[in-house]
Amino acid sequence: MELRDLMIFDTVAELGGVTRASGQLNMVQSNVTNRIKALEHAIGTQLFVRKRTGMELTDTGAALRPYVSRISALVREAEHVVRDVSREPSGTLRIGSMETTMAIRLPKVLVAYRAQCPKVALEIGTGPTRQMVEQVLDGRLDCALVAGPVSEPALSEETVLREELVMVTARGWDTLEAYLAAHPEPTALMFREGCSYRARFLRALSECAIGQALRMEFGTLDGILGCVESDIGMSMVPRSVAEAAASRLKIDIHRMGAGGIFVDTVLVRRRDAFETRAFRAFRDTLRAAYPAPV
Repeated sequence: MELRDLMIFDTVAELGGVTRASGQLNMVQSNVTNRIKALEHAIGTQLFVRKRTGMELTDTGAALRPYVSRISALVREAEHVVRDVSREPSGTLRIGSMETTMAIRLPKVLVAYRAQCPKVALEIGTGPTRQMVEQVLDGRLDCALVAGPVSEPALSEETVLREELVMVTARGWDTLEAYLAAHPEPTALMFREGCSYRARFLRALSECAIGQALRMEFGTLDGILGCVESDIGMSMVPRSVAEAAASRLKIDIHRMGAGGIFVDTVLVRRRDAFETRAFRAFRDTLRAAYPAPV
């Protein structure tokens, strides 16, 4: 097996097709196809099932991919180590984030970081906590900002900030009790499975004696807040997100319980990963922006 072929295999698996992979790899489609065939010949079995909608991994391909991800991570780490001998941070830093954190908390950090580290290429991905943690574990992300605690032995985690989670409804309801009285069977608007806020939202609904609320799942924060404003349903988001949205949307914010519901946002990374200058500078920028959880 050749390293180049393994990298091509991983890209095709990630993007689900030769056409998309060829664009990212800057290779013609025929070359990508030929390299996949060469890898399959070397292994002695088929790695993909070719379908009209794209390429789907066989059982063998699915079993191989985690090892390829680890190999890719080691190659990138070796590149980091070699480049990190310079005094100025450089290379690529791949950061994952919950969408709510990306929307409100991360932009000012990225602005400061870019000013300090202009030679670092940033790749930012958003998604639910579970997805981000998995991508850090398999080396596709260098670090991620997720809801804690994660309690994963292979990862280190550092609390960055503490968020209060609040309920948001369409404008016109002085209290959450008044809203629920008018909506005895409310619709719960939430992110897809894997979002840590989702579990807390469902727990809060249960505490309000709402166990069978109709659920609508979304992939974006804007979609959720737009439907809240239109009185399609209610949702739970960090207060910082709700207050920013309330300045432009007709929504009301409701605190949960006397003391509120709080969740920590933590920075996670692999314990065994090399700490590049680029990562250390990012962590320092985070610490400067958010000195202590509040």
